[in-house]
Amino acid sequence: MNCNTIKNTRKNHSFVMRKKIIYSLILMLLFAACYKDGPIISFRSKEKRLLNEWRVTNLTINGVDSTQYYNDSCGCGIKFYKDLSETKRIHIFSCKSKNSGANISFGGIWSFDVNNTLNINLDGDEIFHFIGPIAPGKYSLKILKLTIDKFWFECKTNNKEYLFKLS
Repeated sequence: MNCNTIKNTRKNHSFVMRKKIIYSLILMLLFAACYKDGPIISFRSKEKRLLNEWRVTNLTINGVDSTQYYNDSCGCGIKFYKDLSETKRIHIFSCKSKNSGANISFGGIWSFDVNNTLNINLDGDEIFHFIGPIAPGKYSLKILKLTIDKFWFECKTNNKEYLFKLS
């Protein structure tokens, strides 16, 4: 093998590597911008960004600010986690009881589907005031924003549109 052949091989290898890096960056940008409100790029998976304890910072129901109503009547926090068997769990906690005002909690499971929709299945009973998808049942939440410290989703249930913003 002569010197020119080695130089050409290195040039070709360098060109191929640059091309792969550019294609990888383009793919990352396309797939990272899956949510309407970002993030544009994230090095954490959507699952890892979701695994957190969240509190409702803003809620609109049919376009009307209902944050105070939520806090006064329900006020639940939401925690997404995996248990020891790697089952994806959701825990709704510190909810106000209808009767005693005591804090109660309930839980369920969650999963993502291919459309970046978060599916939750919550167990529980009617012992506190439910609001939208913060209630026993199966719900599909359309994720609008999911960062390490912000989680926004919308859900349509009971002929109402809910927009939750959590931090």
